[in-house]
Amino acid sequence: LSLEIGNAARGWNYHASEIDVLVITGSMPFLPEAFKTCFKENGRLMAILGDAPSMEVTLVNKQNQKWSAKKVFETVAPPLLYAQQPERFVF
Repeated sequence: LSLEIGNAARGWNYHASEIDVLVITGSMPFLPEAFKTCFKENGRLMAILGDAPSMEVTLVNKQNQKWSAKKVFETVAPPLLYAQQPERFVF
């Protein structure tokens, strides 16, 4: 059992298929696909997804090589540093 702390804003790829649980402590507009490569079977992830003022704590589970997500509650949290951003329309 180990605990690691670091900036996983773009995923935690050097731990491919080794992680049981990941808690992301800052908000992100969406969950990048890179996060899905680092989990063992039955892996779990907690993330705050969305843009202010509408963010949701989301629990993501991996079972039988498939992902499911459950929105738990709404919140607002500071953004995760260096988190991937979606393309946005600019005038």
